Amino acid sequence: MAKRKIFFCLFLLGILCVPLLPGKAGPNLHGFEAPVNFPALTERTYATQQFQRDFTAWFTRNMQYRNLLLYAKNTVYDWLNLGFFHSGYSGNVLQGKNGILYEKDNLRTRFPDFPEKEFKRRVDSTVAAMKRFSDMLVENGIPLVVVLVPNKSYVFEEAWPYLWEMRRDGREMRDIVGAYAQKLAAAGVPFVNVMDQLRATQVLRESWQAQGTHWNMLGASVTFTAAIEAVNRVYGTKYRPHA
Repeated sequence: MAKRKIFFCLFLLGILCVPLLPGKAGPNLHGFEAPVNFPALTERTYATQQFQRDFTAWFTRNMQYRNLLLYAKNTVYDWLNLGFFHSGYSGNVLQGKNGILYEKDNLRTRFPDFPEKEFKRRVDSTVAAMKRFSDMLVENGIPLVVVLVPNKSYVFEEAWPYLWEMRRDGREMRDIVGAYAQKLAAAGVPFVNVMDQLRATQVLRESWQAQGTHWNMLGASVTFTAAIEAVNRVYGTKYRPHA
């Protein structure tokens, strides 16, 4: 028990000493959070308890070592690259290496929580439904092309957050885009694999911003053009991609 107490005290002391070591400074909060000034004390603000609430906000912002803790947090994250825990306000944004951002749900799609047999069953049932829907549309003169869009985890695999890299080394990843492309081709459903199109035009990495989690207008434009060209090729139409 005594050893645990000593270890715990040393651990706390180490955390408190982190800001004294050279590290990554915290971000400039100006523009992100409005500063809280000391509230005015008047008879009215005290009677309505407005002063008490404003004082609590001021004290919390300015008198609880907030900037010190922020500096310590960023320094530890910079050392260990603990992007697995570095979530944004929505809880879905993760920071990988070199400040590259990812959506947590996108990374999760590479490691489904169900076995391979269930994964294949879901792909097969989805493609079968797409085939029925495609046949119904074609019978009514409506062209359909399925667009397979990769997420950012496929494009910047080398910059994954550290703990997700550990998952990749220890677990079998699922290539959802590749699985659907194979099944759609076998079923005869027209589709466009965006990965192929972006690679062919040499704008794969440029189609995602490093500090964004979704693709940009460049990727969307290339994909839209490829989808229209596929419709024209398969159904003999003459749609113009940039009309």
